[in-house]
Amino acid sequence: MLNCLVQGVALCMNPASASIACKAGSICTAVVARSPPGRVALLTSSRKLGSSIRCFSTASAGAMSVDITRQNLKDSLPAVREALDKCSFYALDCEMTGLFTDGNKHEYLDDIQARYTKMAESSKSYIITQYGLSCFEPTGPDSYQARTFNFYLFPQPHGAYNRRFLCDASSLVFLSEHGFDFNKCISQGVPYMPVRTRDFQLLQVNRSGEPRGGEPVVVTTDNDKAFIADLIQLVTDWLAGNMPSSSSMLPNGCAAATSAAGSGTDDERMGTSADEADPVAVAAAQQEQQHAELELPMMNSYQRLLAYQELSKAQFGVEGHPGFWMKKLPDSRYIVLVRATPQQAEQFEAEARAARIRAIHDAAGFAAVFDLMRRSGKPAVGHNCMFDIAYGLYSFADAYLPSTWRDYKKMVNAWHPGGVFDTKYIAKRLPEVFDRDTSLATVYTHLMHSEQADGIQQLLEAAAATSGNPVQLPSVSHAPG
Repeated sequence: MLNCLVQGVALCMNPASASIACKAGSICTAVVARSPPGRVALLTSSRKLGSSIRCFSTASAGAMSVDITRQNLKDSLPAVREALDKCSFYALDCEMTGLFTDGNKHEYLDDIQARYTKMAESSKSYIITQYGLSCFEPTGPDSYQARTFNFYLFPQPHGAYNRRFLCDASSLVFLSEHGFDFNKCISQGVPYMPVRTRDFQLLQVNRSGEPRGGEPVVVTTDNDKAFIADLIQLVTDWLAGNMPSSSSMLPNGCAAATSAAGSGTDDERMGTSADEADPVAVAAAQQEQQHAELELPMMNSYQRLLAYQELSKAQFGVEGHPGFWMKKLPDSRYIVLVRATPQQAEQFEAEARAARIRAIHDAAGFAAVFDLMRRSGKPAVGHNCMFDIAYGLYSFADAYLPSTWRDYKKMVNAWHPGGVFDTKYIAKRLPEVFDRDTSLATVYTHLMHSEQADGIQQLLEAAAATSGNPVQLPSVSHAPG
């Protein structure tokens, strides 16, 4: 334990801060899902320590400190993956829009289950606005290189996912006083959704091309029968090259033919000027373009179900293929039919599926980083990090927290398989060194300042006796910050 604390405090002092230190007064109970022997604990970085940290840390050309927003997330992911692969452990620290909802503040006599229940309830109401990740790669027996990534986060709506959250005035004032850029967070923040939500949406995309199960809808009313008859007639006429000027299904001529050939004038697409163009060829091109797509009128959900059912039947075209591809628009109330051969329809569907997958990954954003942290299997470390872990799991992992502390520890172990180490918890187990004050700044002062030299030496000797190996404070190189 002593060895963990010595190395942890030395490693945590990162001048290129991953994020502002957690708000004072947070509950100190540690989430220790697993702590096998030999694992090293470390503290997260803190801007609160200011320039006093710089006298200990050194800058390095190989060290990295990066602010990551929506604009550079994709380009930064390879570096994050490499840092997690090479590090021995990583430190994390978060900033939230609040900590306790009404009635859920921790009381002195609360047991661990009561504290967890209150924390779990609060984690559903607030969001993480900044996530700091520092990966420590060993460069020698007693030296490490820190690669720090500071993620600005802000959820974006996508499909059915639309995160609602609360804000505490005190938390926002705290962030403002420490230079937090709210405009950057909202306008450039990396979007996110839970990994489970992302994976479910991806599964739905992959299933979209499969035949739907269940019994077909049986049409019984005269209105529905007329709707289907009008739909079949409209599509049949369109495939035959006849665009009706009106239809009972298309009030006020609201059906529109749009081009699949791209923007620009007909002459530009043909590569000729207006003077050189053959009027007959231009007329033919215009007619072909007019009939390339058929936009069906707006429908309600039941009408769309009937339309998809009828348009999927082998009643158009030849050899079972209808002769068109059904394009799905962002506004699901509309359906667009695109003339296509079987090969073209397959290509269009593959391109549309790839676009939907890209859109989901873009909306999931930080979920990719959280997934990389889990897959790395490295120890996760924080100082007073109970809320950081819980908020992270709810926001980025599962949008769910178990009802019991025991099941929650299992969830923590699944998403942080390398173990979670809270150095505030460790420091509280060493009252002979830190008395009752285990704040990050105080722990650093006790270990690093010369006036505590005797106490530090005793700590190192005790750690060496426990491990059987010499123990000394390691050196850490950081990016300038």
